[in-house]
Amino acid sequence: MDLVAPLRSRLALPEHAAEVAAALVEGWDGQVPVVDTAAYGPLEEAAYVYRQRCHGVDHVGLVLEVRRDAVAAGRLRGHEAIFPDRVESLAAYLATGHPQTSLISALHDAGPRFREILAATTADRPALEVATADGSEHALWRLDDSLFAEVTTELADGVLYIADGHHRVAATRLYWDSEAGRGSGGLPVVVCPFDALRLEPFHRVVPGPVPREQGQVLEDRLRAAYDVIEVDAVPALQVGQVAMYADGCWLLATSREQPEDGVDGLDAVLLERRVLTPAGASPALPVRAPLDELVRRCDADGSVLFALAPPSLSTVLHIADRGEVMPAKTTSFQPKPVSGLLVSQCEW
Repeated sequence: MDLVAPLRSRLALPEHAAEVAAALVEGWDGQVPVVDTAAYGPLEEAAYVYRQRCHGVDHVGLVLEVRRDAVAAGRLRGHEAIFPDRVESLAAYLATGHPQTSLISALHDAGPRFREILAATTADRPALEVATADGSEHALWRLDDSLFAEVTTELADGVLYIADGHHRVAATRLYWDSEAGRGSGGLPVVVCPFDALRLEPFHRVVPGPVPREQGQVLEDRLRAAYDVIEVDAVPALQVGQVAMYADGCWLLATSREQPEDGVDGLDAVLLERRVLTPAGASPALPVRAPLDELVRRCDADGSVLFALAPPSLSTVLHIADRGEVMPAKTTSFQPKPVSGLLVSQCEW
């Protein structure tokens, strides 16, 4: 069973690329309700090398289709919980027949030939390049068919791991089970080597103003479960640690014991179980932002911040291989692909 195939899609025309990419970045769940058909070229079956350049760093992957039967066989593995209502809403959206304008991100244990193909292809002039409003640059190269055959061979026995798009994958599988989706194609995915994306944590914020008594209870629970020291500045966190910020002070907490394997050993799960739930705190919000920015917010509104390190990539892959799921908003792979440069499942 082949894992991948060329993607049937339309590429944005160079003169419209900036317009459609900028518009679709903010689209509903990575999609947009109206697609300007005049902004796209003819329907093709092709794979594309996709490079994102963010803050001077290149992130390169390969855009292709992951086949339906491969998804059903468990060769595209996820690691994060999903919200059923959102999945059902997205599946209903797909049933309208609207083109798909966003790419799922997946990770692959890339071999040397896969990397050589990406490097050699990006040395040529791209078929499409555009800069978006956030300052990042995006470029696409059409991959030669013979090179794609080599990629297919490398991926023949491989497994892909979802980096971004768990809800879209679940929604597409639900859509495939419907009458409307029985004849639709596979998933539009950008496949990246394990080291092509960076893994960032979601921190936790107890919204303010947090009463002083409640803040003390949170600190007491932290000290009861971890070895805690006061620090003068934003700490550099490692797995097994959590930092609490409140009232202008940082506390660095280190777990006293070796964490359990899998989801039960995640720092975010342990924080919830050891501190937040026993303290009876209002639901902590997952937030992904620089810590200095979160500190400013806490100083302004009296919130309490719990900062976390991301789990290791090996932990994420292990959880996926075991068929476990971590809580939603535990990790975030960055950067995410821009929407709108390619559209698939398009019937015009």
